[in-house]
Order: sequence, then C-alpha cells, then structure tokens
Amino acid sequence: MTHSSDELRLEEHMALAQRKVAFQVAVDSNSGFTAHATGHPIFVQGESIEQLNNAAADALLCHFGSTKPLPQFELRFDYDDAQQA
Repeated sequence: MTHSSDELRLEEHMALAQRKVAFQVAVDSNSGFTAHATGHPIFVQGESIEQLNNAAADALLCHFGSTKPLPQFELRFDYDDAQQA
C-alpha cells in the first residue's frame, strides 16, 4: 500500500498534535515575556503570564488549524529569568 505525500504530511501533522508542546519562556525587559515552542516555528509574547498563556493557546490553534485534538502545552521557565520577573 502506498501513501500520497499529502497523506504522509497529514499523518505527521496528526502525530505532532498528539504530543505536548513546550514553550520556553524568557523575560523581556521591553515586552514582559516571550516564548518559543520547542520543535515548532511558533513564537509568542505577552506583558503578563496570563497574556503569554493565551497567546500560546491561540498560536497552537493557528499553527495546527483544524487538527483534533489540539496538542496540550506547557510554559517552561528558566529559573534565572523567572527571578528577574
């Protein structure tokens, strides 16, 4: 059985969506907080942790589109950066 390239991309996308996405958070003196998703081209920022959390959720929805279920995510803080906040 052979798969088309579109079918393989869909399978890869679905496999990615099953995992938890980790956002590495950094303190930014100008904008509050920034974060990037490890392994994905997703970057977000927010003035507060709540805004950063909401931005991450919105970014995953945009990135994965209609993939169901959307992956869960977590914000990971570097201890040194968190102390500066």
